[in-house]
Amino acid sequence: MSSKLIQSSLEEEESISNDHLEFINQQLDLHLQHLKGKTYSPKLLGISILLQSTSPALNNLIRKSGLIQLLTVNYLKRLTSIFEFTGGVNNSMIDYLSLRMKTLDSKDGYIYIIIDEVYSN
Repeated sequence: MSSKLIQSSLEEEESISNDHLEFINQQLDLHLQHLKGKTYSPKLLGISILLQSTSPALNNLIRKSGLIQLLTVNYLKRLTSIFEFTGGVNNSMIDYLSLRMKTLDSKDGYIYIIIDEVYSN
């Protein structure tokens, strides 16, 4: 009944962002589904991956509480293990920058390097 009420509210108010209602509706559905038959929205997948990579302890605490249905840690690891990230600077990038430096005037030879580093377990 609650799910139907939320769904009708979602259909009525299309002009307002209903992300919170969609989240609540999905959580209600997930609480009623069997463990093996659960399907997660792309937004919840993203939230779960972000939460696990930011704070695994908090992710486990939320999952174990049962208040919010999140993906299992093993499933998240399978999803994210296809990506491989390596640190350091690529040699081809150094070669490219060296060639570019040779073509610049001496006054234009100052290079600012901005490094964005993200730490993840």
